[in-house]
Amino acid sequence: MNTQPATCKGCPLYGVGHGFVPDEERPSQIAVLGYMPSKDDVQGRHLVGYAGPKQPLYETTSPHPFIGKEGWLLENTYLPAAGLSRKDVSLHHVLKCYVPGHLPEDTRIAAEYHCVSKHLNISDESKVLITIGDGPWKLLQGPDLPLQNWRGFCGPKPLANGKCHVYATADLSSLYTDPHLRFITRLDWKKTRQVREGSFPLEIPPQCVASPSTRGQFIRLLEEALCQPEIMVDTE
Repeated sequence: MNTQPATCKGCPLYGVGHGFVPDEERPSQIAVLGYMPSKDDVQGRHLVGYAGPKQPLYETTSPHPFIGKEGWLLENTYLPAAGLSRKDVSLHHVLKCYVPGHLPEDTRIAAEYHCVSKHLNISDESKVLITIGDGPWKLLQGPDLPLQNWRGFCGPKPLANGKCHVYATADLSSLYTDPHLRFITRLDWKKTRQVREGSFPLEIPPQCVASPSTRGQFIRLLEEALCQPEIMVDTE
């Protein structure tokens, strides 16, 4: 295991967490944020392929984010679905060490604050920050926005004064236990192309409340709607 640097002092996980995995920073418009590096990330065990079912092949390297099983899925399935490769994105974790088991809430909050303030540096060029799993999403968007309701969408709290969208995706580790989620997750990653291009999310169109004073505006709105391939009506 690699050792924790002096900047980890003051963190409740200092001397408790295993190793230290620095972020893979690039001046990219796309940043990916997971919660905690895997044991393989910390040990520098790079999954490079499979010799057969459940027969992974590893190469030894220095600690890097997303080089284990989750990294294999990210690099070979979900980044390509988004039209990206590893060299196109900046890779980050909220926490920089591996801690097995469950963290007490007070320890978790203190560790998140320390790691974010000391180690997390999202490029000013980033236009989309893709969060992986529940931890990063709640950290940036708050505990009242469940990931299951927001997966595949941008959160209401962008970063960098509105210049960087925060986009929610499923936890990669859960895809090994719930293979049905893999197809949906692939679609979520594919949608990030629209976020990067600025075609998603679209601005809410202007509203028009039907009344005698807005009769002309309302008729024009209906005429425009008739030319659209689909119309959604809320009758409440």
